Amino acid sequence: MSSVMNFYVNGACRRLGRSYTIGAAACVLETLNDTCEIRSMKLSSNPIPTNHRAELMAIIMALRWAEEETEKGYLGTPLNVQIRSDSKHAVEFMTKEIHELNASADNIVNGDLIQEAADLMGRIQAEGSVEYIMIPRDENELASEICQNKLADIRQSLISDPTPFINVINTARFN
Repeated sequence: MSSVMNFYVNGACRRLGRSYTIGAAACVLETLNDTCEIRSMKLSSNPIPTNHRAELMAIIMALRWAEEETEKGYLGTPLNVQIRSDSKHAVEFMTKEIHELNASADNIVNGDLIQEAADLMGRIQAEGSVEYIMIPRDENELASEICQNKLADIRQSLISDPTPFINVINTARFN
């Protein structure tokens, strides 16, 4: 019997195009009895976050999570992973372009994430499947809300302790 894992993902940034851009990614796993588990993370400031990078990181979070659950042995085989996103670009990228770009990942923007996503996807597909599903924004509200809350937390931490923010500005001015 196969197991199905349903994920909803979202990634976002604030202050795009500036040296102090912040980014976050969120992932929601549907569980039994209409409940869910959530994860979120802050994107590294190097390289400077972009919306595409944030969306890719959210997908990678889902793929990592699926792999973790498989390694625990709780799930049946084959594992069928469904990743839902309201980002048309991210879904199209993961379904059509990733395999073409993975061969040259060292030489392209976000190559590190492309390589990791392709590797994770390959390991899961060795014994199951991964499907990317485009959904309307209103069906992804929880992942979006978690992502926005993470961005607010990051912003608040910068207000509470502006040292990292000041260091980023100084680095940008002197590089």
